[in-house]
Amino acid sequence: MLQSREYFHRDAFTLSKLIYCLAFLIFGVYYASYVLINYLSARNNVGSLVAALAYSRLALFGFPLVGGLIVSLLYLPIKLVFSPVRARTDVRSTRFSGVLYGASVGLLLLVISIPFLLRGDTGATVVAETISHVTSLNGLAMLFVMIVALPIVMEMTFRGIVFRTLLAHADVPSAVVASSLLFAFIWPTMGRPVGILLGVFSALLYLRTNSLLPSIVANAVLSLLAGMFILYRAFAH
Repeated sequence: MLQSREYFHRDAFTLSKLIYCLAFLIFGVYYASYVLINYLSARNNVGSLVAALAYSRLALFGFPLVGGLIVSLLYLPIKLVFSPVRARTDVRSTRFSGVLYGASVGLLLLVISIPFLLRGDTGATVVAETISHVTSLNGLAMLFVMIVALPIVMEMTFRGIVFRTLLAHADVPSAVVASSLLFAFIWPTMGRPVGILLGVFSALLYLRTNSLLPSIVANAVLSLLAGMFILYRAFAH
């Protein structure tokens, strides 16, 4: 069993600070977006259904993005979030190899996630709809949020902060499991089974490459390919 002291960093985040930030992220962000989505969906006089769905999407993807940014900023300096998870390591990873690792894992996760995507109850449907409207300014901005901004912020929060904090207080398997479950609970792009898978693979990528870049790329590639898969099936039928 790998022990956390192998990965202990002298600037590791305190567990108490992590708990407070996660409490804010879960109760202040997740439930706020959940309430707003259900409120707008239930109201008939809020305007057209399209307007209600637009607000719901903003809540679904915007609140986790803002919440993750706030949590990351509470852990100043940001440079520490992107610093290697291991203070001493022989593993050297270039940016190119990091992108290659991440893209490969993202593609693998897409294949594993196809049964969940076929159920049609994931946020990937929203990504697919956004891709179909990418020629508009709003569609392009929303796509940027889904496949660029959100992966960066979520990986900063759940790998750069949550996972590495847990590593300082628990063994590696426990830290992987706990951070993956928390990530799946918050991540809005797809369902929780896919979120758990992505969380586990991203944590292992982080340990293997000693960098956040591969996990960010894996997150972005999975989100984009899942949206394209849903869109392709919609047109095929």
